[in-house]
Amino acid sequence: MTFAPLSDLPLGRAHCAICVRVVRLWDYCGNKEDTAPLHVDMVLVDDKGNRIYCEIPGSEAEKFKALITEGHVYVLKKFIVTGCKPAYKPFPGNQMIRFTAWTTVEEYNDTSIKFPKYVYDLINFEDFPSRVGQVDCFVDAIGTIVGVSEIVSVHLPSSNNSTAKRVVSLKDIRNNRINLVLWGSRASDFDAETVHCIGQESPVVAIFVGMLVKSYKGENTLSGGTKCKWYINEEIPEIEAYFDRVYDHHDKIEWISAGEQQFRALEKQTSVEERTLSELRDIDPWDFESRGYRCTVTISRINMNQPWWFSSCTRCHRASVANGNQYRCSGGCPSTTAEPKYRLSLIGTDGTGAAEFVLFGRVARQIIGKPVTTLLRSANRNQPVSADVHYHIVPEIAAIVSQKFTFSVSVTQKSLSQRNVSFQVNSVVAVYGKQACIPRCMDGPENSARHVDSTSPLKHPRHADDVETTSQKKTRLHPMISVPCKKKLELQCTKQVQGKEQTNLSSQVTQVEGDEHSPEHPPELGILPTQVDESGETNVRTEDDEFPGKKTPSSETNVRKKQGGGRKKPGNQKEKPEDD
Repeated sequence: MTFAPLSDLPLGRAHCAICVRVVRLWDYCGNKEDTAPLHVDMVLVDDKGNRIYCEIPGSEAEKFKALITEGHVYVLKKFIVTGCKPAYKPFPGNQMIRFTAWTTVEEYNDTSIKFPKYVYDLINFEDFPSRVGQVDCFVDAIGTIVGVSEIVSVHLPSSNNSTAKRVVSLKDIRNNRINLVLWGSRASDFDAETVHCIGQESPVVAIFVGMLVKSYKGENTLSGGTKCKWYINEEIPEIEAYFDRVYDHHDKIEWISAGEQQFRALEKQTSVEERTLSELRDIDPWDFESRGYRCTVTISRINMNQPWWFSSCTRCHRASVANGNQYRCSGGCPSTTAEPKYRLSLIGTDGTGAAEFVLFGRVARQIIGKPVTTLLRSANRNQPVSADVHYHIVPEIAAIVSQKFTFSVSVTQKSLSQRNVSFQVNSVVAVYGKQACIPRCMDGPENSARHVDSTSPLKHPRHADDVETTSQKKTRLHPMISVPCKKKLELQCTKQVQGKEQTNLSSQVTQVEGDEHSPEHPPELGILPTQVDESGETNVRTEDDEFPGKKTPSSETNVRKKQGGGRKKPGNQKEKPEDD
């Protein structure tokens, strides 16, 4: 079959076939996370190195996302070539491709044809000032990572909900520095623990693509939404050359502040008293402190008698029930629309007792690491036709078992009217990772929830024919990393991580606030997100300048530690990938 080069495509209907690699793939969901994408965007490149921007309309997103994987090569037919949109382009260009309902996608497996793996236009740090406020194209840059922050939850004036934020500090070869602020799922996807660990022994050189340059309080910053991707210590010629230049005099990566929001969150948390589960369960729920308490627990099981998600009213966030083609809010508000949200019921123990912990929305998203819609798609694919997707436990949820956390909690509303006291998790204060053993205790809700081991087949008791699914993934070094590395990490940092029993409760607290509302009622207890300024997002926010967004499979988490004899420079034994 003959394929047309991307450089020769005429405007209008394409009566030809193209063979391209999908080097980038991301969703655009507007300013609402965990919703269906308004459109899906891609960067395509052919074997000649020609590149083009491509967009899949939201109405066709689900169909084509099931067929396309980032990094794979495909033959495309029956698409439309149009003039490129004037703003928020991944790179300069005059044309773009739009999918239609009739577009065909066929994977191409001929390995004799080589396609570039990456597409970027690197600019110097000195050029950032001239790009402040410019939205015609996103910018790409290379630098050494010298600082990373934990995730904080912030409120932006442009959004009703809180969003995750993480800061990455970059330095170029001339010692110029600039901060990159990652938003939403991009903040969650960035593996700060691994990057920091590698950065204690060798340089961490990264190419970041899909950023905007903004100005905040007189300082230039980079902003990374869902379009932002990164390639860290990859076998890319520019990274290899940069690594060699900085190897002998690199700076160790430091933990840095994510901004004033983090300190405000810490200040609010310092007055929260920590109690054991035995002590918490002895407190009369009606006498529970309004600010709540802290407790440190290991997750011993998942309550499979409770659904792990619910339909949330888009207006008041209470539970909604299907009513024909619409929804009816249980709170009585007139809204007829709903969206899925997490409602995790976990059993935790600290050796003194056991209790039920309920996590809603963003708090559950933090410890799972994926949007609820992603898990729903997985559950729908893997469950039997007769099964209820509300109860079908997917591996990502099963993997929570044996993980240890410090929670900020309040009592649930139902605890005020019954003897069995349960707790709502308002925020995750610290994450300790997988534990070798789970503390045992003789009391608590031992018989009220079925035990779920993270490596055993998962079946709901009411569905005996459930498909067995297992979770045998490696322990992640950060609670919100959701995209697996494509290469095995040969990291010699286990002792460093184990030696730090908790993730820095003082200066490195991972603070993600709870959802505004539970299904039954607005939470009157717990800690609310801090109101802050836009933190660099001072420009008018338009369609593609999104902060939160749904995750897409990508290769940016492939963090490779440069190895050799001791601290020697890396060799070039492996064939370097072609580059645009």
